[in-house]
Amino acid sequence: MRNLLTFMILTCTLLSCNAQDKQEQQKTQDTTVDQKTNYKIGTTTWQYQLPKEFKIRQDQFRDVIETGQEFIEKENQGTNVTKDDIIVLSAAKSDSSDLNILLVSFRNNDMIKQFGLDGYCNKLMELYKYSFETNGANFKTESSQVLIDSNKFYTIENKIFDNENNYGYSIMIFIGEISEKEVSFSLIIDNESDKELLVNSLINSKFKK
Repeated sequence: MRNLLTFMILTCTLLSCNAQDKQEQQKTQDTTVDQKTNYKIGTTTWQYQLPKEFKIRQDQFRDVIETGQEFIEKENQGTNVTKDDIIVLSAAKSDSSDLNILLVSFRNNDMIKQFGLDGYCNKLMELYKYSFETNGANFKTESSQVLIDSNKFYTIENKIFDNENNYGYSIMIFIGEISEKEVSFSLIIDNESDKELLVNSLINSKFKK
């Protein structure tokens, strides 16, 4: 169940299985002297410091995303799987884990233009609720707003509980609009210390024109 929901949430978040090739990554990423990394998002540079406890995932969770895409297409949940996302950063505590991970991507802002940022996030919450309820998950969804370098982001956190095994984990997404692009930070975590590390690192990041 956990892996299935992970597949679904990553794919619903990205709606894409496209990973950047090396040439596109070189255009998007530039490591500076102070070890902060600059990522291009449209005409804006995102300055972000990944916590030292995490490492870059070179596979960009390709297998997980492809499995989720196949599941959504098979179930025909009314989700259009697009292929215009650019994966900016994928990181995890280990090379093989599908938990305690961070995935950063951006795409065109068509959905935000159509529904507004508030309305679009509400649509996403409806999609997550449908997916979890359909698969019999015990879950709780919370949403809030946060400012990252004066830019408004919505956060949606889905807390999933496995009462039988006394286990729980969270799937959290930040959604914002930068340089007329929809930007998302996706986290899957099963402990508060890793959640705090990733959330604080994202909140302390900067966007430079």
